[in-house]
Amino acid sequence: MIAEHPDPAIRYAYANFVRDLVDLNSSLGIESLEETFRESRSSLVDSPDPKLRAAVADTWADRPLAVQLRLLADPDPSVRAAATLHRHPGVPAEWRERCLTDPATRVNVARYVPLTVKQATDLISSGDLEACRAVAANPTLR
Repeated sequence: MIAEHPDPAIRYAYANFVRDLVDLNSSLGIESLEETFRESRSSLVDSPDPKLRAAVADTWADRPLAVQLRLLADPDPSVRAAATLHRHPGVPAEWRERCLTDPATRVNVARYVPLTVKQATDLISSGDLEACRAVAANPTLR
C-alpha cells in the first residue's frame, strides 16, 4: 500500500529515514541499506560516500575477509573505525599492529584483539584514557 500511495513523501519516507540515519552515522541494518540504495552490500562497499561505507562496515557482520581488508584499508578514518567496532568479523593477525597504531581504530581494536605485553603497555602509557579503558576491558588479558 505504501509503495502505491499517491503522496511521494509517504512512498519514500522509509528510504529517506534510512538515508538520514546514514548521514547521522547510524543505520538500521545491511538489508535496509541494500533496499534503500538499491545495490548489493558488495557494491555499497565501493560507494563514494564514506558515511555509507561506514554504515556498511558497521552493519554487515558476516562480510568476507577480502571485504574486511578493503574496509580496514579505507582512506576515510570513519570507515576504518566502523570496520573495527565489532569483534566479528575481526582484525586478522597481520593487521593488528597497523590497527593498534591507527588513531581511528586503536581503541576499538584494543578492546578485543589478543595483545602482547608490549602492545598493552604502549597503549596504557600512551596517555589516551580511552585506550587505557579498552585495554582494561580486553577479555584476552584476564
